Amino acid sequence: MNISWRLAMSVLLISLCVIVGSAFGAAGKPEVMDPLTTWERALEKFQSAGQFIADEEWKEALECLANVGRDFPPVYAKRALLMADLLERAISLDQEQAKQERFRILALACVGLEAHAGAVKYYRAALQVDGKLCDSDATALLTCMEELKADHKEFEALAKEYPQPRFREWVEATQQRREQPRGMDDNRWEPVNAVFRTASLTNLKRLKEAAAESTLAGRQADAYQHIANGLRERGDLVGAEAWEAKLIAEVPESLEHIARLHYSRGNELEAEGNWAEAERWFRSAADTFPKSRQSENARMMLAIALEKQGKQLEAVQECLVLLDKPTVPDVELVNVRDKEFVEVEKGQRYRENLHGAATLISKIYEKQGNLSGALKFARLAHEEFPLRSFCGTCDAQSKAASRKRVAELRKKNNDERVKQKNK
Repeated sequence: MNISWRLAMSVLLISLCVIVGSAFGAAGKPEVMDPLTTWERALEKFQSAGQFIADEEWKEALECLANVGRDFPPVYAKRALLMADLLERAISLDQEQAKQERFRILALACVGLEAHAGAVKYYRAALQVDGKLCDSDATALLTCMEELKADHKEFEALAKEYPQPRFREWVEATQQRREQPRGMDDNRWEPVNAVFRTASLTNLKRLKEAAAESTLAGRQADAYQHIANGLRERGDLVGAEAWEAKLIAEVPESLEHIARLHYSRGNELEAEGNWAEAERWFRSAADTFPKSRQSENARMMLAIALEKQGKQLEAVQECLVLLDKPTVPDVELVNVRDKEFVEVEKGQRYRENLHGAATLISKIYEKQGNLSGALKFARLAHEEFPLRSFCGTCDAQSKAASRKRVAELRKKNNDERVKQKNK
């Protein structure tokens, strides 16, 4: 009873720390931690708590998580609260009657804390109780073993000892990958490949360490960009922006990476329907990096975001910027592997954004009742800026649609003139 009471009080303490931390953040108190390394310090605390769980030192684990709740930003404090809650649930279960469920929840807590050795220990303990795991737990066990650099023989031994389908499928899939010739993804830098598989804090740390050892600016830029992406996905926006600033300061020749990152973030928000935030990111990609390959795409998407929010005049202005001064990427700002493509762009530019800009202005003018303006820009889209893409079918369909639109607007204009004349 005393143990349960102490655990409940520990979880309550973490909850209070999260609330207090959020209140301080809302009040505008400055961060006392370096945003470049806050996530690494949180990872160290998480893994320490995970090690305490693996060693069955429950009190120490909860105290460690309470420290995270007290000292760290809410994005990490909330995670500590969730893991502490899992730990309390596991300990409250009967050690004999709910043995497998207890081991499973302890394993989940270790996974959440990126303490992979502890997770493997408890998943294996759960296996010994019942002889099988559900597919999600089996996959988590295999992933943790992979994080610990287990070799192929260890996976084969697991599948032999516990012949459930998920283990056999994993062994067969890894064997096929080993036998296949290297693909395009395998040509990527291995630390980046690891982040593509799972953007865990552990892999972000490995990527940072690998970047520090590399003398290649391109690899450092890739590393910084993926760290920023990973932190943003986890909700650590302050950390993500700090790593973007580090990229600009330390690898200025790779501003293309930042432009691509901002443009991609705008696309993500656009897919969610968050046009106001998407506008901010598209504007950053278009205005801050005017010579990047993303600039034209970003300005076109900025115009669309403005139009979606009812800011029609601003949308027209952005489209006119595109039509007046179309951007040609600066080869010096582009990665070496992209230079050949950019040279092709300079010679024969694919003008889908110019076509899109003229078409959007035409549609806005039509909504406003400015039929002569709508016709003018519809003709511009059809005659001066026909869609040119890598898809011939798309080009043909676009030409047919723009031709039809010009004809319809011409008819509307004529009807309007007759109407005005008969008044």
